[in-house]
Amino acid sequence: MDYFLNSLLSGILTGLFYCLISYGFSLTYRVSHIINFAHGGFVLTGAYISWFLWINYRINPLYAITPILPLNSILALLLFIPALKFKTHRETLSLIFTLGMALLMQGIIILIFGADYRVMDPSQFLNPIEIGQFTVPGERALASSASIIILMLSFLIYKFTYTGKVLRAVSMDRMGAQFSGVNILSIEMSVFVISAGVAGCSGILVPMLHYINPHMVIELTVLSLIVSLPVESDEGLFLTGLLLGISQALIISYLGIQWRELFIYSALLFIIILKTRGLWRGF
Repeated sequence: MDYFLNSLLSGILTGLFYCLISYGFSLTYRVSHIINFAHGGFVLTGAYISWFLWINYRINPLYAITPILPLNSILALLLFIPALKFKTHRETLSLIFTLGMALLMQGIIILIFGADYRVMDPSQFLNPIEIGQFTVPGERALASSASIIILMLSFLIYKFTYTGKVLRAVSMDRMGAQFSGVNILSIEMSVFVISAGVAGCSGILVPMLHYINPHMVIELTVLSLIVSLPVESDEGLFLTGLLLGISQALIISYLGIQWRELFIYSALLFIIILKTRGLWRGF
């Protein structure tokens, strides 16, 4: 029973982290209907900057937020202004365009940092937390807390503020929102910047929880796709992230780590089939 409970707790913490890295992808897709395949690149930008500052200058990775936010904001504007020009077949064309951007970002990361695996030891700046008989690593507690806070703030803003009403209007009826005087281009560009900033900040935690290498650009995007595509709300994002994290943890615990890749890509295929059939619409 203890083994199962440990696996369950690990899955919950992992699922919350998946919610965090998927939030920006979900927000972009809901508002602009652009499938941002370069999302993983923004996450890795934060991961490599935080890793570099810690390894070379012993700067606490959390302080890496300072350079990450402006850098990712600029990158978001430069990379996605062309994507906003797609007026028809936006989902398909944006997927192709952002996939090219993802591969470009991957190549730039390889050029600057190389293709080696990188990792950092978070125990030097984060203490573990005791919860009853369980010991939660500090980095997992931080990732989970950040995810819960961001999702709660987003839910409150999205549901109860004027800005949230505008975002909902654009996501549901772009033309109607435009006729009502909403500047669609400004809203979409703001969403891109916010999404890239959140992705970069969540990336700070990646080298604490996992190794990093440039090829994770696609893997992180795939995880975001799995969590984001089936749902159209923050509540759904939260539940899907938890379900993915718990399922993955139990499969790894009882079947082995070698099943992880098969599980993730099978989940992606399953969700794409459901999405194209409209079975999740209105969740």
